[in-house]
Amino acid sequence: MESRIKIRATVPEMKKFFDEDSGVRYQEIKDDRYTESDLNAMPEDKYNSTKFIWFVIYRHKQLKDHLSGTFTIKGLKKKIEDTEEVDYVS
Repeated sequence: MESRIKIRATVPEMKKFFDEDSGVRYQEIKDDRYTESDLNAMPEDKYNSTKFIWFVIYRHKQLKDHLSGTFTIKGLKKKIEDTEEVDYVS
């Protein structure tokens, strides 16, 4: 199953998440606070330390329903882990 969700994270956090989690199918910064030219002109240290809102297509087989809303990476991982534990116990 695929869900279209938002994740609040920095660029390095999303890169690491994308590299480690095969469920991430697509990711793009979709933060209404910044235009594309703002992002391009942003100093690298600020670009790498700002928490942006990302649009993410996330594939997950553990959950029976679609995800919706905005997550942190830690919160998303916890939701998946909690679901796996519940399924394992059942």
